[in-house]
Amino acid sequence: LDISEEGLFLHTGRSFDDGSIVEVGIPTMPGNFDLKVLAKVQHNHRGIGMGMQFVDLDDKQKAQLDKLINSLDEVVRNELDGRKRILLVGGSDTARNINKSKLVLDGFYVMQATNVDEVYKILQDETPDAMVLEWQETKFNCKELLFRIKDNRQFDSIILIVLSALTDADVHREIINAGADRCMAKMDTNPVKLSQTLSALIKE
Repeated sequence: LDISEEGLFLHTGRSFDDGSIVEVGIPTMPGNFDLKVLAKVQHNHRGIGMGMQFVDLDDKQKAQLDKLINSLDEVVRNELDGRKRILLVGGSDTARNINKSKLVLDGFYVMQATNVDEVYKILQDETPDAMVLEWQETKFNCKELLFRIKDNRQFDSIILIVLSALTDADVHREIINAGADRCMAKMDTNPVKLSQTLSALIKE
């Protein structure tokens, strides 16, 4: 589902314990798992997939990965037409990758940002159809970010969804007043529910 020079995220029913070193076959051409690499399981989410970090890549393997990643980037750019763009902002890498895996399977194009600078770079380069933000994010002030986005008419069309660990009436009111279109309880929002909510709001 996702790959970089550092590792990959697999959607698979196979399961290995965190910390396991496994061999991964990567197809650089359709139907041919010709690139064999070792990878360490960083996060295992049973029934969903695994996040894995490459281990001890040699120069040839690195060159093959670079070539593959460049070709995949080109394919993605060519397939963007018609796909709704979702920006996941803040939260843990694990949570974002789990949500991303489901959204990608459901046909969305998913981007990620972990700080305000990354958010604004993406907003300027390729404005998303919807953003999903973590209200309790510690690296930046989510409320302030929402205000700044809502104050910019250029971003009026972006659907803003906030996930919050707290959803009492006062918190819910504060999130909506900050400009969110929807406030969702983080503990009750699994990837399926998030994908369904995004689909419904975009359709509306």
